[in-house]
Amino acid sequence: MSEKDPFDVLEDQDFKDSDSTASTVQDSLLHGDSTLLTTEIRNRQRRRRLYLAAAFHTVFVLILGIVWLLITRNVDRRDTYGVNLIQGPIKDIVEFERVTLDNNLEVETPFKGDPSPEIDAAWDGLVQYEKLAIPASHLLPGQSSIPLNDHSDRVIVSLDVFHDLYCLDYVRRYIFRSSYYNESFPEDKREEQKGHVAHCVDMIRQSLTCHGDLAINTFDWVATRRLPFPDFRIDHECRKWDGILGWAGRYKVEEGELVNPAFGG
Repeated sequence: MSEKDPFDVLEDQDFKDSDSTASTVQDSLLHGDSTLLTTEIRNRQRRRRLYLAAAFHTVFVLILGIVWLLITRNVDRRDTYGVNLIQGPIKDIVEFERVTLDNNLEVETPFKGDPSPEIDAAWDGLVQYEKLAIPASHLLPGQSSIPLNDHSDRVIVSLDVFHDLYCLDYVRRYIFRSSYYNESFPEDKREEQKGHVAHCVDMIRQSLTCHGDLAINTFDWVATRRLPFPDFRIDHECRKWDGILGWAGRYKVEEGELVNPAFGG
């Protein structure tokens, strides 16, 4: 009898072990022993729950991040540009700056003092762009205005700040009316002038309460006064005036562009 090759012996043993294992699993299944299968199912269910929880957590964090970005961007925009209830052609390009305004009584400015050609010129410079011509597409929905008769689709407008300044200058001139109007000024014109002044004072009042400057005044004790005296040197948040003038200058109505169809130039 020939000896068996050692490798054949090992191979036979492997087959026997394999058959034994398969038989064991088969016997277990046939006899209802589903412990291994149940454990695998439970493991799969647990992994699935973990995956779903991780996915939900990731989506939730992403949503929170997006909401946070939207909120902070909106807050930053409000801090810079206001609430933006009303848009306009200049609203998106105007810039803000922090300015210390010194309005103490002894401070001199080009706009203060008794009437003079220099002071009048300074005030005239504030309202040099009172009438503007902008594309009709820049108007707000529902707005309309007088078109220029050059077929350019431009219409006549004004920034309200220029009307406020015009009104303030009108009140200034009324205070110093003896320098601007002589005794021959007609009485009916004087009454009309009072009505105009009343209009301007209330217009300025509405503008001031509308914008509601929130700069804080502080007080000092002054030797010559019983009550605290305000320190009018205050930091303000201001729109850059040069930027407003620069924008208005680009749309200034040139001489001869505005013609009344009923009265002519």
